[in-house]
Amino acid sequence: MVRTVSSMNSLLKVTLSACLAAISATSLRCELGTWEWDSDIHDLFAKSDLVVLGSSEKPQVLREWEEPEHGPSSQRSVAMESLSSSVHVEKVYKGKSASSIEIQFDIGVLPSTPNPGPALFRGERALLFLQRGEEGAYRFVQSPGGRLNAQGLSFAGSSIGQDGLEQDLNRSLSGGKVGRESALDILLEYRGLSNNTELTLRRLGTDSDSNTAAKALSILMTTGRPEYFETLSHFLSANGGNVAGREQLMLSGRLREFGNHANPLTISAISGLPLTAIQSAALDVLSEMRSPATVEAVVRLLDDPNPEVQYQSLYVLMKILDEPGKKRGPEYSPTPAEFAGNRAYYTGLWKQWWVADGKARFSRSDGESR
Repeated sequence: MVRTVSSMNSLLKVTLSACLAAISATSLRCELGTWEWDSDIHDLFAKSDLVVLGSSEKPQVLREWEEPEHGPSSQRSVAMESLSSSVHVEKVYKGKSASSIEIQFDIGVLPSTPNPGPALFRGERALLFLQRGEEGAYRFVQSPGGRLNAQGLSFAGSSIGQDGLEQDLNRSLSGGKVGRESALDILLEYRGLSNNTELTLRRLGTDSDSNTAAKALSILMTTGRPEYFETLSHFLSANGGNVAGREQLMLSGRLREFGNHANPLTISAISGLPLTAIQSAALDVLSEMRSPATVEAVVRLLDDPNPEVQYQSLYVLMKILDEPGKKRGPEYSPTPAEFAGNRAYYTGLWKQWWVADGKARFSRSDGESR
């Protein structure tokens, strides 16, 4: 049976629940799930000989073989298949194509075997980024983004190229739910949006569907405009509990990638929200910003009920307050194991510092929170 993993799901490295389960006394800082974008649409276009929108027919097995399972300690072999599928071409964005083309791809036969690249199943409608292979068949560009789901996507016959694709995506954003979700997933791979697409996404950023709004805001953050991080802060304050774990991880990835463009006070406000993946990302950004204006907000997180947030806050304070001539003792920067053994002691040291010295220097008397 042909197995297909959606492009977006294949980019999710670690689930949030798995990460939280991994937190222990000896390893307090856990690598929270992160979302990775392999490359943007512009790179995919540059690598491709042919970019089409099309629907696949039933794949046919060309050959089967076994190869060693990936991993330094594995001695098992896994079953692989090479398949060929004809694709009915609906629209060409780059290159020249007949109405039907052949695509070859490899898959792991067992569900536990990761695919070496994108795959197709019968009837799937997708945006395909292809390179010319042997004997006239095409293969996906070497990227998980070589096949992007395009169910429900609408298009105009005259629009071609990258700009034409974005026009079609923008058109689909205002259409039915299925097409809108496909367009949002594809736009997650974009950098450099047109003004029209940006305006449409701003509208969707306030959509009543929290996950649609989260995707739209995730795309808008790639512009680096500070106001979209403000919008994100308000959105998460009001709707964070309704945003699915996958979208939270997606937003946290965007925060880590583009959060340095935001106002530090906006990021400090986001760091106070009870959303573990989002908090972790915001604190990572604050540790890079090293803004004194955020010290008071970070100190408040020393009382957060999550030990992970407490420890990360302590680390952020060390980064912000790494001042020449003011070296603090090692007790202010414990190891994860030391902190786990006596959290109250280490957070108490920083609270004492705040009362004795920090409050006079860093308290925000204007009461701003972002």
